[in-house]
Amino acid sequence: MMIYFWRAIIHLLDTVEAFAGAWQYSNSEHFGFVDGLVAIPMHLISEPIYFLQLTLIVIVLHLTVNRTGYRGSTYIPYKPNHGGIAIFAAMTLFR
Repeated sequence: MMIYFWRAIIHLLDTVEAFAGAWQYSNSEHFGFVDGLVAIPMHLISEPIYFLQLTLIVIVLHLTVNRTGYRGSTYIPYKPNHGGIAIFAAMTLFR
């Protein structure tokens, strides 16, 4: 599944290239950024299989991995500091 995920990601990285190319070759002096934003959905529509593939993989991962028992996706577990200052002091002292 991860092979398909990264293959889809690589193809969707072309979206960044489409955005940058549309902005670079825009005839507008002030709205080149908007032209780049318009190029993103046009590029995604041109590669619907990879976009659909990436969407389905994210949905499957959300339904299987990001469940209540695993906590939220933004949860950061507490990691106690085991003598970080002492280690830094020893490294400084014995340089």
